[in-house]
Amino acid sequence: MSLRLDPAATIVLHLMLARGMLIGDRIKLSILNVSWEESGRSKHELNLAIAQLQRHQLVRVHLNTPSTMLELTPSGVEVGHQKPAPAPAPAAQPKPRSSKPRVRRAPPMAQRAASQAADSSSAPPARSLEHASVFRSRDAELTPRVMQLSILGLTHHYRLAAGGSLPFETIRAHWFEMGLSEPDLLYALDGLINSGDIQTRSQPRELIILTARGQQRYQSLAADLDEGLDRWRAKKLLRRTKNLGALPAACA
Repeated sequence: MSLRLDPAATIVLHLMLARGMLIGDRIKLSILNVSWEESGRSKHELNLAIAQLQRHQLVRVHLNTPSTMLELTPSGVEVGHQKPAPAPAPAAQPKPRSSKPRVRRAPPMAQRAASQAADSSSAPPARSLEHASVFRSRDAELTPRVMQLSILGLTHHYRLAAGGSLPFETIRAHWFEMGLSEPDLLYALDGLINSGDIQTRSQPRELIILTARGQQRYQSLAADLDEGLDRWRAKKLLRRTKNLGALPAACA
């Protein structure tokens, strides 16, 4: 299937597949709208993109449910995993014909056997490749940016201004409530320190200090849809904590 979709429609399709959706899976329209609006795009553009996907039967829209749902169709999975067609190769210049007749020789037996072996070990069918891609995207949801935004979300919940601090043990306790490991926490903190979003102090106790850069990073809009999706994933993690019910970013 070869379709020419608008860029916005292609992005919506890829956002659905990035969440690990398979054929027949459904997602709330409001969830897609979160990452869409955080990237600075308009809701009108999202509606036009969904209308185009529905027109080509790449998604089904269900209105007879408590929340509007989008369902991924088999064609939607197929089109979403298609690679752009390669650019046509430049036409070869014709070579002058030789007056001498050419004799085409058959390749040696060893060469033919190697060629047949290469053909038999070609890539697996497209369907298995598609499913492998989906499972890889599920495993890759916990990106460094998701973990860093989760830490910055904790500082936002505690209403830290630039220069404000939290005990490391407080962040560590919430981190475990989110179901994440301590190596992941240390890795995320290291990234935030290197980017200048936080500073640390070890005396008289270990503190995490929010910088003006870190505060601005969390409060600013997402730069693109990928970052909007990571912000949405970070908010999902924050909802797992026991004491963050009042966190604005964690409210549905």
